[in-house]
Amino acid sequence: MSTDIKNAETPMQTAERVRRLHGVQLSEDAKKPLPRSAYDELWNDEGAPALSDEEFRSSNPPKTLDLG
Repeated sequence: MSTDIKNAETPMQTAERVRRLHGVQLSEDAKKPLPRSAYDELWNDEGAPALSDEEFRSSNPPKTLDLG
């Protein structure tokens, strides 16, 4: 199988196709980029994540997805 780069989907096109496939619609707010302050809170001054892996896991427990 060969891949034709000229006809390859962009990441945005792929996301749109997958949303359409699964019946997901984005609100107008979801299409807007986040403000810079949202990213600043995620990263420290050295460019590393603001939370360690352990801190992140403890503050964000895994969520289950009910497909039924």
